[in-house]
Amino acid sequence: MLSTDQDTVEPAPAVPGPLRLLLVEDEPDIRRLLRIYLERVPGLRIIGEAADGAEALRAATALEPNVVVLDLTMPVMDGTAVLPRIRSRLPDAAIVVFSAYLSLLAERSLAELGADAIISKAQPLSVLKTAILAAWALRDG
Repeated sequence: MLSTDQDTVEPAPAVPGPLRLLLVEDEPDIRRLLRIYLERVPGLRIIGEAADGAEALRAATALEPNVVVLDLTMPVMDGTAVLPRIRSRLPDAAIVVFSAYLSLLAERSLAELGADAIISKAQPLSVLKTAILAAWALRDG
């Protein structure tokens, strides 16, 4: 279950460069919640959404986001299958995995596949926001 942190409504730190985010999540309600929350982050613009891995790959290729928030458990093509494909097409993009199903072994595997950050859906959304900004700051250089 996603949780929110009321204390995170305060202004976010400055974002380096324009942050164009692709949101990949199969659950419409979670995707909507993430959009509402992330749209309030200064300098962050959600440029697309996808509900499965195949849509994510098409959207990543067409839109060229510099940050991708990626769920793992999705229909058509799951996150572990699409992650290396997005990484190969967008080598400079930050990829933040956001999933309810994580283990230490999975985290190691995801990092090897190209994830820049791995966040559990059990964490407050402020943790996701911080991971997005940090991953992009590292990639943006």
